[in-house]
Amino acid sequence: KMVRLFNAIISLSFHPRGRLLSIACGNAMYLWDYMNRDSPHAEWAHEHTLRCVCFLPSGNKIIVGGLIRRQNSGGNPNDNRDTFGLKLWDFDFDAACSMIEGPGSLNVAEGEAIAQRVMTNSRRFLNHALLYNDGGFDVSPCGKHLI
Repeated sequence: KMVRLFNAIISLSFHPRGRLLSIACGNAMYLWDYMNRDSPHAEWAHEHTLRCVCFLPSGNKIIVGGLIRRQNSGGNPNDNRDTFGLKLWDFDFDAACSMIEGPGSLNVAEGEAIAQRVMTNSRRFLNHALLYNDGGFDVSPCGKHLI
């Protein structure tokens, strides 16, 4: 089955438990259960372009990098340059699989409750990063270092 997305795929990350692939594409992050070959499910949208996505080795957290538009504070002309930042989210593998498996089998309230559990507790941990399409990064096996 051919899968089409409307923007270029910028970054991919396989979940350590298998089955799920996270895709940064345009300003959305998709989750794809590649074992059942359904289409990717848009999980999260950012107001600006995403540049990277990476599951931590534990699988219970995910890093998402996106553009941060800076507003000029009036003093320094360099303050208005856009940059990229990284956010760390808690990630619930079971909720993600439930959401992807059968949104048709869930009523609206159940579906919304599961969707709210997939990615929670967002926190920015890097406010300025240079992120290129071909550069990428990885997380050390212990989950404590960006490489």
